[in-house]
Amino acid sequence: MFTFPEVASETSSLSSLETALSWFQRCHKEHARCRQPRNSSEDWYPTRLIDIGGANSVEWKLRITSREDCSTPLSPYLTLSYRWGYPPGFRLLSSTIDRFCEGLPIPDLPRTFQDLITVARFFHIRYIWIDALCIIQDSAEDWETEALMMRLVYANSACNIAASASTNEHGGLFRTRDPATIQAGIVNLPSLSSRIGCENVYVVDRDYCHRHIFSSPIYQRGWIFQERQLSPRVLHFGKTQIFWECFEEQRCEGFPNGIPYYWSPRSLDNLCRPASSPLMPDAIYFLWNELVKSYSSCAFTQTSDKLPAFAGIAKLFREVTGDEYFAGLWKSRLLDGLAWRVITPRCLSTKQYRAPSWSWASVDGPLKPGVLSATPRYLLEVVDVNVQARRLDTTGAITSANLVVEGVVLVARCVSVESQSHYHLEIDGREIRVTMFLDTLDNEILEGQEIYCLPLKTSVATSWSVVEKEVFLLVLLPVGSQLGVYRRIGSFVLCQEGDVEDLGFEEENMSERITIS
Repeated sequence: MFTFPEVASETSSLSSLETALSWFQRCHKEHARCRQPRNSSEDWYPTRLIDIGGANSVEWKLRITSREDCSTPLSPYLTLSYRWGYPPGFRLLSSTIDRFCEGLPIPDLPRTFQDLITVARFFHIRYIWIDALCIIQDSAEDWETEALMMRLVYANSACNIAASASTNEHGGLFRTRDPATIQAGIVNLPSLSSRIGCENVYVVDRDYCHRHIFSSPIYQRGWIFQERQLSPRVLHFGKTQIFWECFEEQRCEGFPNGIPYYWSPRSLDNLCRPASSPLMPDAIYFLWNELVKSYSSCAFTQTSDKLPAFAGIAKLFREVTGDEYFAGLWKSRLLDGLAWRVITPRCLSTKQYRAPSWSWASVDGPLKPGVLSATPRYLLEVVDVNVQARRLDTTGAITSANLVVEGVVLVARCVSVESQSHYHLEIDGREIRVTMFLDTLDNEILEGQEIYCLPLKTSVATSWSVVEKEVFLLVLLPVGSQLGVYRRIGSFVLCQEGDVEDLGFEEENMSERITIS
């Protein structure tokens, strides 16, 4: 039975922080999966940490953990998830690193950073990690190096503190609230038992967590999506209450003994199981697709961060599977991975290169990842994949990528445009109507225009007891005057049996080798 204790009118209250501390201590003592998940290391520390000193210290200083003079044994540290303000405020620069190491007043920090120090001291933790203060913000080299270590930074955090109710670093963690707003409703209903007349029934909102926490703007940010996924423990400071989330349980002040009907897309706890209980391969790639689907709706201040902000998750999957990673896709599931499509084009093509056109990371906005078909027959053969990383690790930023395949390239002419997504195409003398999903708003197909269609795979679809053969095709355009080089601009699916059978997808003598950039 659920119990609803009295709560204070502020989330900064002693009772609220004591409740949060009890969750934290219980997790550290009793939860084996949270104590040493697969993606953590007991003796690893970030390059830099913020030393907040003792309980009465009024200064903080930057500690560089690799220095020989770092003689004090380092203790656990907290991390922070928050939204940056604009323009960027208090941050580490090449010109301020010496001053940060010497020490600066805590009251000069933005309110959210000060509140994090309050929580850290209440938890008896001396060190914290904040990206703005621990990564040199005007050094591209330092930023790229540290970005590739985000997985370890958050995986090894004692707890990640999320400023869920703040729009920037000045908003703070704590909020004033009406305690009555977080209590569940109570309805007096006749009992199912004849021995009891009526009984109180608690009315619980199934969307409780989404409404209170995950609908917050902070969780629409790309970097914060990864931070939450990689952290074994997250303490969310919301508008009305504090929420706890770890690999084994979820609690909040309204439901301190466990949240009923809890669901969220934070699923890496399954991937962090010990090797003695691994997930099956199909389950792992299904999980990857679910994460990509959620991540695709996230926004970025710098759109070039699309791959770097997902690199920590990619590294964990690579470690678990041993698979090879190509700009958001996996070698063992490459043909399935190519079958992604946007749900609705919402943006223009990016001016700055960040991913090849065949990768979902090249577009912005919600998308549907390429599913693992139950009965696929692949119509393409992958000859070669070449990805040039900006640094050594290919999970981060890349400078170029090419995919070489052999398959049937169908020349199609647009006969007419029925609507934004419906086209009549002429292929090999036959006119067919297709629902086409263009990847970006500026990928416009005009009447009379010639495009190229590349059949990817066939599968069997069942709908209302009707079995249909489907073919997924990529829509390509030539790249300049380069012979045999194309870029992807969209996709469509053919379901009509006649269309599928008559277009000669599987005729080997029509196959040719092309490059998709």
